[in-house]
Amino acid sequence: MGADLYIQPKFDEEYQIRKAADGIENMYKHLYGDNPYYFRDSYNDWSVMSKLDLSWWNDAIGFLNDEGEMLPEQTAKWLEVIKSRQEQFEDNITDEDTDTQKYFRDKYQRLQEFYQRAIDLNLSVDHSV
Repeated sequence: MGADLYIQPKFDEEYQIRKAADGIENMYKHLYGDNPYYFRDSYNDWSVMSKLDLSWWNDAIGFLNDEGEMLPEQTAKWLEVIKSRQEQFEDNITDEDTDTQKYFRDKYQRLQEFYQRAIDLNLSVDHSV
């Protein structure tokens, strides 16, 4: 279980491009993989949100409309919240081994880049949380 975030319609466009290039046998790769218009975060100790002392259910949900979308203006506000948690994030990973710290730093960076991409494109982010 986890939070699945999509920048639509770019996610679907990217899927179609990958599908045409590689064929249907790589469905998982097409849908998720390194798709720049998709981000997934788990609901366990490997969640980047937990390292930010935030919750998809308690915090992010307040930025969503009734359809589960985060509009660009709300996305910019939510991204500022995420960026403002840098100190908590570093405190929460300080006791982790080097590889785990790298994993979380990379994921934190990808999350910020994902939201910034949506802002730059002026597109909403669909949240399945």
